[in-house]
Amino acid sequence: MFTVAKTVHDSINALSFADEIRQISRLVSKFIQKMDFGKDVEKNLNFYVEARRSFSNLDAVKENLVQGACALAMKTRQLCKGKHNKESAAFVRACMAFCFITIPSMESFFPRLYLYHISAQTALLNQSISQAESLIKAAITLVAEVPSNVSIPSSNKTTSTEPEMLTFLKSFVSLLIVVPGHPDLGAFYLLNGLIKVVQDYEWADGSTARAEVFLAILSLLAASSQERLPYHYPKVESNDALYHGTTEFTEELNELINKMVTSVLNEFSKLKDHPETSVQKRLANVVIDFMESTIAFTEFTPKTVKLVNHLYSLAISKKMEPQRLKIAIAFLGKKSERIKAMYENKNAKKDIISLYEQLYQNCLLYTSDAADEEDSVDL
Repeated sequence: MFTVAKTVHDSINALSFADEIRQISRLVSKFIQKMDFGKDVEKNLNFYVEARRSFSNLDAVKENLVQGACALAMKTRQLCKGKHNKESAAFVRACMAFCFITIPSMESFFPRLYLYHISAQTALLNQSISQAESLIKAAITLVAEVPSNVSIPSSNKTTSTEPEMLTFLKSFVSLLIVVPGHPDLGAFYLLNGLIKVVQDYEWADGSTARAEVFLAILSLLAASSQERLPYHYPKVESNDALYHGTTEFTEELNELINKMVTSVLNEFSKLKDHPETSVQKRLANVVIDFMESTIAFTEFTPKTVKLVNHLYSLAISKKMEPQRLKIAIAFLGKKSERIKAMYENKNAKKDIISLYEQLYQNCLLYTSDAADEEDSVDL
């Protein structure tokens, strides 16, 4: 059967139609998926190595091989009941090495990015920290190489990669929450690499994508400030266990938060006078997202109140949809009530209650002014 599949694969040449290649890829992938060696996972991996060599012209097949190698690593984890010994740990590393070697041989950008993501998660689940870091670094490097537009097969048209890139990066950031830092390079060295790539990437004119990714990173940083992260991988010590509470970690965390806030506000300044209405609508939504994140994640100070006031007035000036504004105000009002109830009998916290009430009333005032006049406050 393997010989038949190899013969079909070798029939592909430069004159083959895309549909023909797709059909052959699907048939070969189904053949590979049906191969099952039971508990002999090493034999299964050897089969994948041979298949990679034999079907080197089919990206879809290589994608299935990488997924199969990740499945083998998880199967090994299941057989060991999550407690790897020396042999099983070595086999998992071999599976990850197979993924690391196979993924770059593919041509399509986004399948490669998602395979790096899946492989890194698999490595972390099997306590292969160094392999996970290598896969994450490769993904970050690849992000910088993705073009802003790609051609559509069998067509002279091009399409933007921004929506898919934005979806991937938001998902990728969620993975970085639990990845442990480096003792010499710092707790956020991988995140710093991603920030640099996102900052330097050539987004389309009028795009809010850079600001949206930075907002996702701010959510990551907010989670990192907690004593315990929202989730963990079994037997993997994340930054909360390794660095939380240390002076270096706190300083680096605060520095990154300030950097991201400044970067997001700079993006808003670049886009606020853009002539296209669609850009202004997207900007207004991202501004409200930032406002809601600030309300949810920060401890209120006069500086924070000033920031939220500025964000809300900016959203109003961009003719934000009334329903979205109502939701934002309702969210602020509920948090104001919770804070008031929490600190009701604590005189030392009266200033915090006052700040929340002040902010809530200011937002109501902005909304009322915008309803009465077409020209709202523009800071």
